[in-house]
Amino acid sequence: MKYLPGLIMLALLGGCSVLPENTPSQLYRLPSPELAVIHRDDVQGTLDIRAPRADRLLASDHIVVWPDAQQVSVYADARWHDNLPAMLKRQWQNALYATRIALPAETGEQGIDARLVAELGDFHIDYQNGVPTAVMRAQFTLLDGADGQRMASQQFYARQTAQSEDVPEAVAALGKVSEQLTFQLMQWLDDQLNP
Repeated sequence: MKYLPGLIMLALLGGCSVLPENTPSQLYRLPSPELAVIHRDDVQGTLDIRAPRADRLLASDHIVVWPDAQQVSVYADARWHDNLPAMLKRQWQNALYATRIALPAETGEQGIDARLVAELGDFHIDYQNGVPTAVMRAQFTLLDGADGQRMASQQFYARQTAQSEDVPEAVAALGKVSEQLTFQLMQWLDDQLNP
């Protein structure tokens, strides 16, 4: 009888866990954009691409969805494989390598020709009349590498209807808008850096 309270406590603790339950998440990457239309044989200079600034939610690895105008949510069991600004920076750097508009420079590298900074305003699934639609909007500013003076500024926007409400289809639509916006960005950079 003297062990009974201890056994009851042990049985109760056996049903509890100090660690939170881990729900497995599906991880997603952004696709490599098709940029064969733009390609230069001679690289003109170096460009330092900074990761875009974004609000707290967009700067994370969450895949954001707006069920309606007042509500912001995230997909519970799906994430980006890295935080979104880092993924976009890599995508834009890879696009520079593919197009040869300029050579991507390392942040902090000396003697760069220009620097690209960006503000990510939207990158989410928006429901419009019940239809899931991927939306992306970003403001880009090109700065002189020597003195930091603004050379040019431009906002780009892209949208793509998702094939269904399923998460893989939503992610595919977000991949499409990131491709569209990257293509717009590369065309603009080519105009600015290689007039």
